Amino acid sequence: MSPKERDQLAAQTLVAEAPGGKIVVYRGETSDMAYFILKGSVAAGYIKDDDYVIASTMQEGDFFGEIAALTGAARTANIITEEESEFLIIPAKVMRQLAKQYDGLRQVFYMTMAQRLSRIELPRGTSLDQNLLRELRTNVEE
Repeated sequence: MSPKERDQLAAQTLVAEAPGGKIVVYRGETSDMAYFILKGSVAAGYIKDDDYVIASTMQEGDFFGEIAALTGAARTANIITEEESEFLIIPAKVMRQLAKQYDGLRQVFYMTMAQRLSRIELPRGTSLDQNLLRELRTNVEE
């Protein structure tokens, strides 16, 4: 990214902090924001048959919330901070712009979404917009 592009990105995002043990996002809620971990670590999980399932852990440099942000679907997992953490919060509109502008980033978003969706059980009633998923995969605009 050029300095101008970085400045434009910074103007459209927010940096937030959370203490350890804080639920950052709840499974089933709707949101159009994705989070990039600048500092700290989090665990993604959900309740299944009265047990809490940890789907993954993430640390500095990782991101979460992209499924809800890019598809409009409900959150697929709870995200809980494991320690004091700091996040770059990016709106869905900006995520989509980045995915269209940078092929490598689009591929990372799509591959990460596919991996995560394969590891979790979606909440009842969750459906993903197939046209949007195709657009992310192929960068084809209708």
